[in-house]
Amino acid sequence: MNFSDRSVLILMVMMFATTPFFNVRAQWPALPSPSTVVSLPIELIRFDAHVNGTKVDLRWATAYEVNNDLFIIERTKNAVDFEVIAVTPGAGNSNSVINYHEMDMDPLYGASYYRLKQIDFNGDFTISELVPINFMGQHGSIVTVSPNPVVPGQPILLKIAELAGLEVFVEMIDQRGLVMYSDNVTLDANGSCYLTRSELGIPPGVYHVSTIVQGEHYGTSLVIE
Repeated sequence: MNFSDRSVLILMVMMFATTPFFNVRAQWPALPSPSTVVSLPIELIRFDAHVNGTKVDLRWATAYEVNNDLFIIERTKNAVDFEVIAVTPGAGNSNSVINYHEMDMDPLYGASYYRLKQIDFNGDFTISELVPINFMGQHGSIVTVSPNPVVPGQPILLKIAELAGLEVFVEMIDQRGLVMYSDNVTLDANGSCYLTRSELGIPPGVYHVSTIVQGEHYGTSLVIE
């Protein structure tokens, strides 16, 4: 049978129009519906830690909360091993600002860190950044080291005037929480003793000087250049 050029063209268009090649809509993956969008459980406005006498105040605030079960405050000395300090119930669901407050009644002496863990009702959780604190105890202000900073070749004068003639356990702790020096020293009649760089054997840096005498803690900071 002979077909005119016009008939052939019409037939070809009809054939291609019925093939899957032109079913473009079926080739695209379905877009996610709004119900699949995941919301953050809370918006944390702040998380702060401040020394308050012999305790540490821990305060935080949220702008909103979604299915929030509870908060856990943890502390650490080395940023690796954590212990629980307090557990506080969350608000569940909230669209307004909520302020929270807990206290560490027995802070770790010297440098330590706190973090806030938030847990949903389904067990999922988020963790805040670490917040540093330097707790000197009741006697931090009576300990002095000089000169401060210390330059190479200078001895370090450690003085605790109220403890003249007593033996003192001294530690120097770096910013990572590692003990870089520890030894027992004896204070003279003025409550002083000298330490040399060669005795310490520690590199330049910022250190927390921790001393213990008869169960009491004393401390201060020292910069070695």
